[in-house]
Amino acid sequence: MPPKTRGGSTRTRGGSTKTNAPKKGRITKRAPNKRTTKPDTVISSRQARELSPEELCFLRGPNGPPTYDHLGYELDYHKVAGSFCRRGRPGTQAYTDMLERDEREKNRKADIMGGPEWNQRSAMTLMLWTDRVARDLGIPYHKVKMEQFEEWHAKGFRANGEEFIAANVSPEEQDRVTDLATGSAFRK
Repeated sequence: MPPKTRGGSTRTRGGSTKTNAPKKGRITKRAPNKRTTKPDTVISSRQARELSPEELCFLRGPNGPPTYDHLGYELDYHKVAGSFCRRGRPGTQAYTDMLERDEREKNRKADIMGGPEWNQRSAMTLMLWTDRVARDLGIPYHKVKMEQFEEWHAKGFRANGEEFIAANVSPEEQDRVTDLATGSAFRK
């Protein structure tokens, strides 16, 4: 190993010196590390593109400040983090059971709501049913489950099945319900 000289330079063969300093005219940046980088700095450095509320919630972590969606509902970090993780494929029996349970719930909701015939149902119809139950019971859209449909029916609420056909709903109402449904799975 060549002997060290003063000033941080090292002596090489032939008598020339090699220094650790950058060459003239070059700018070097120190790589960020955990001590010098704050979470907000990482987020602000990615402002070249817009982050969705879900991405922002995931980046801030479980102990970060609360994140809200475009309607003002707070997002749940654990629900958002679950959507970012890859899941294994369910077994065929579990998948079949899930589809059957979902089909039973849809049929029961149709019985309760007096819904349209099977060939006239759409995703919009299901969202309109959920919206109607949420408004009548005074609870947020994303908190309506099958139990709330049963409670709605037990309280004596009734609905006209024709009002839930997508062709009979105004475009403004469809936009409002679509906004409510979008991202509702991630809300607290």
